[in-house]
Amino acid sequence: MSAFGLNKSELTFIKTEACLEEALVQLSRDDTYAGDTYQIDGLDCDVAVSGSGDERTVTLDAEEEDYYHDFVVQVQLDPSFVILNFSY
Repeated sequence: MSAFGLNKSELTFIKTEACLEEALVQLSRDDTYAGDTYQIDGLDCDVAVSGSGDERTVTLDAEEEDYYHDFVVQVQLDPSFVILNFSY
């Protein structure tokens, strides 16, 4: 892989993290948030939220050119907003 490719992959990962942060902020503000589609500087990011009660699973798929990242985050909403598990 070229140095450009590595840097592009890292940049795509950082944008994916930004998308995840936006989704977590939305969910922390509104427990009925079910996900959305975001575009961040050329990155297409799809977010879906599942679950009920005080726990939710946030699934995120992001793509930019030939780079893909998938995140799955389990969160607790109450009594305080906490990330329980994170995988990518």
